[in-house]
Amino acid sequence: MITRVALVALMALVPATARAFCADPAPVVTAAQADRILRIDTRAGRLAATLTLPGAPPQAAVLMLHGYTGSRDEFRSAAGEGTFTRAAQLLAERGVASLRIDFRGSGESDGAWEDTTPDSQAQDAAAALAALSGLPEAGGHPPAVLGFSMGGLAALSAGPAASRVVLWNPVVEPRRTFEAILGAAAFATAATGGDVLVGTTGLRPGFFAGIDAARPQDAALRLPVPLLIVAGGRDTVVPDGPSIADTLARGRTAPTQMIAPPLGHDLGAVSDLAAFDAVVACTAAFLLLR
Repeated sequence: MITRVALVALMALVPATARAFCADPAPVVTAAQADRILRIDTRAGRLAATLTLPGAPPQAAVLMLHGYTGSRDEFRSAAGEGTFTRAAQLLAERGVASLRIDFRGSGESDGAWEDTTPDSQAQDAAAALAALSGLPEAGGHPPAVLGFSMGGLAALSAGPAASRVVLWNPVVEPRRTFEAILGAAAFATAATGGDVLVGTTGLRPGFFAGIDAARPQDAALRLPVPLLIVAGGRDTVVPDGPSIADTLARGRTAPTQMIAPPLGHDLGAVSDLAAFDAVVACTAAFLLLR
């Protein structure tokens, strides 16, 4: 375990930007190992996953869940690699092992994208969390779960079985967010039982029913484990995120932290890479808390 004394001694390795976001961002303590590709068997098919480990024994472990239409590496950062790929490497350098998955129908996992629903993603998250719990190379630590954007819905669903939960710009008002992305007409079509064409693929009515049924704010209030919410102050995909996160933090009884950096939905991965790296350093500090 990284002690408080060690953290203070290593603060020189933490960028000033990170210290502006949180009091004790985790410093770099090791190098990351090469990624390993895994396959997780579920009743609905195999999930593709990538395991990233620190060069030293892990001090924490986290499952990473991507957003809508994303994949386990997530969108391309300003440095050219996937945003989750970068985050996993930065977490590993701070002693945190991570497993990132493709939800079914996404990336290299089995299944068809048009069949995705919030419930199917929650099931995938639960299966992946159980798999991470059983990986001895992850250090035997009860794993946390991190959800980005729509991945936050699955993270909250799996959260009671996790050691702690991190939400990066989570979708906290699902109907509002997806009406902005897909249009109100898409929900009207789905309500009649019709599939909705989105780009070159479709979404079935179950997706829209799941979005309408989701209650992420209620789930966050009930969540019994520590929670970190990172809500970008300039996020236009999830508007009002910081104010909603603040309300949730005030209403929760379990330990809660909130960071509201002046960043958009990408949390700086495309627009301000140093700021994104700082968000990851703050996230690592939360994951390493004992």
